[in-house]
Amino acid sequence: MKKFAPIAIATMLMSTAVYATPFEDIENSAYKEAIESIYEKNIIQGKTDGFDPEASLTRQEAAILLQTTFKLIDMPYRESQDETLEKTFISTDSSMTTLESAVMPAATDVADWSKNAVETVVEARLMEVEAGLFNPTEPMTTEEFALAVAKALYGVENNIEHINEALKSGLLPSDLELDDTLITREEAAYIIDNIVSNENFTIIPIMITADIHGHLDSYMQGDMELGALARIATLVEELRYIDENMLLLDAGDSPYNTNIANLFEGRSTIDVMSAMGYDATVLGNHDFDFVFENLLSLADRAEYKMLSANTYWKDGTYPEELEPYYIAEVDDVKVAIMGLTDHNSILTTHYTNTKDMMLTDHFDSAREVMEEIEEQSDVVIALVHLHSHNKQLPYEVDGIDVEIGGGNDIFGRPEYIEDTLLINPGAHSASLTQININVLDKEMIGYTANQFVITEAIEEHPEIKQIIDEYSIEMGNLMDEVVGYATAQFAWSAPLVRSQENALANLAADSQREYFEADIAFQNGGGVRDGIEEGPITLNDIYSAFPFDNRVILIETTGDVIWDALENGVDSYPATNGKFLQVSGLSYKFDGSMPAGERMISVTMPDGSDLDFDKTYRVVINDFMGGGGDGYDMFNVFNEDAEDGITSRSTLILETNDYIRDVFYKYLIEAQEITPVLENRIEIVNPQETDSKIG
Repeated sequence: MKKFAPIAIATMLMSTAVYATPFEDIENSAYKEAIESIYEKNIIQGKTDGFDPEASLTRQEAAILLQTTFKLIDMPYRESQDETLEKTFISTDSSMTTLESAVMPAATDVADWSKNAVETVVEARLMEVEAGLFNPTEPMTTEEFALAVAKALYGVENNIEHINEALKSGLLPSDLELDDTLITREEAAYIIDNIVSNENFTIIPIMITADIHGHLDSYMQGDMELGALARIATLVEELRYIDENMLLLDAGDSPYNTNIANLFEGRSTIDVMSAMGYDATVLGNHDFDFVFENLLSLADRAEYKMLSANTYWKDGTYPEELEPYYIAEVDDVKVAIMGLTDHNSILTTHYTNTKDMMLTDHFDSAREVMEEIEEQSDVVIALVHLHSHNKQLPYEVDGIDVEIGGGNDIFGRPEYIEDTLLINPGAHSASLTQININVLDKEMIGYTANQFVITEAIEEHPEIKQIIDEYSIEMGNLMDEVVGYATAQFAWSAPLVRSQENALANLAADSQREYFEADIAFQNGGGVRDGIEEGPITLNDIYSAFPFDNRVILIETTGDVIWDALENGVDSYPATNGKFLQVSGLSYKFDGSMPAGERMISVTMPDGSDLDFDKTYRVVINDFMGGGGDGYDMFNVFNEDAEDGITSRSTLILETNDYIRDVFYKYLIEAQEITPVLENRIEIVNPQETDSKIG
């Protein structure tokens, strides 16, 4: 049962009231039964003076018919004050850098009463604008309307002859000429009724999020306010009002990684998602950022299913708190939803969190599940968090109708790979995808899809907002303590910490080296997640910069191992990889144009001498790297029983319970004032333009 009560929906595209009498002007219409049928199904409202059946269907009326027929909720838009901006559309493989032009309305010539419907179908690619003009009162031809309907049935990205396919299936009537003659309102009603009155046709509405990373509340990106699960809840409720059988799914990495999430060890995120009525989520690699037992306690707390077909205890038993898949029944259609977790996830979190569990090969696990569910289901959805393997899954495993892929932070249009529709849902609660699966005779034939950018234009759901606010108040009491002062801004971005020297990462490494009185300290760039602004520094700022519960440890290792570690750190360059090493106690130079494994040029110690390959150094790392994370198998001092050739070339000297942020906090308390400084600790010969994010 969904926990929050319905609230008023601001904009409805149709009347849900039942009129006492039918339209008086359809008695002589050849399509009277079709008109009455879609009226009873609340697809049309009609005019106050009748239906006007022989009038030509205008483009704005067609937009409303398409939206209501295919259960698409209103597309929120945000008016721009910049008159020079031109509308841009979210495309496949868009990054999460949201431009103001992507959320502004597409059409400038539409009346208020039809604007929501027009924006919705335009964003869904069912109809088009040209230079900001939709021409709303222009009549449509039968062929134009039939094509828009067929695209909504089979999917815009589906490379087929849409009208021919719809005619073959019988979803478009064969007794109506689909040509360049103008279509009437009654003919449009006939086309729509031919679909919605087909007892073997079903629409399964689904809302999808991914990579929330604990972003419960809104945040600023430039001048735009993005995110907030309370805003997503408003859109979810609008769809649930249209179809209470809708599914709400998440593609992993939801519980942790912000202050409000980490301070409560994920409970805040779980409570909000439960109240929103999520049906299922899949485990992502960052779901293991706390100990596995904590994750299982969250699964037990959640009022939705946590899926992962390839997550096991190390002894081979399956955790009772999880499920490999489940089958939902929607209007007599059996939808199997299986979860797959990247089998490399153990390498991207710290070993101590995952030492008692294992991940089996995600492709093999998918094949095993497919054999089990093949006879039990009509439609198969793979809810996965496989990073770069999202696009590989359709080539490896047959029979998946829809793949919802998390881990890449990609927000874009669906795309077909082989016979599988891949959905890219975005990240950080700044995006939401609606994908409506169209099923005919118990088989998926196509889809309609829209992507929503979550901005302040969307009202926050009051009950969900209240839950978040209560956690925020509790957190605020803990996080507002001022602990130091920054004389200038410590800048941050993924390229800054993952492909070049960064002042804040320098300071983090310095604090760790000083803490242990060590020779060298390494801070992986992916462990620094935010900058620090000029002025007072609070505990909140420190948590934002260092959100992961990575403990600092002291090891001893030789110079040749240090060289290999630095080589590992730059082998993905120019991709902005989280394993890129920020350093204290040495400086290094590498050639960005050389092949991976051959990039290191030199390592220089503070006294100007070269790194001694035979000398043993005291080195500070974190326990993520100490478990072999990010390919640092040479530092693997924890995972003693690791397989697949992972062996340690280092010795653990001291293990602590101090997190990176704790050490930084202690350093700041003593220093009181910090200044960003770049000291040429990392020199890049032949630098390359940075590429996509990894890890």
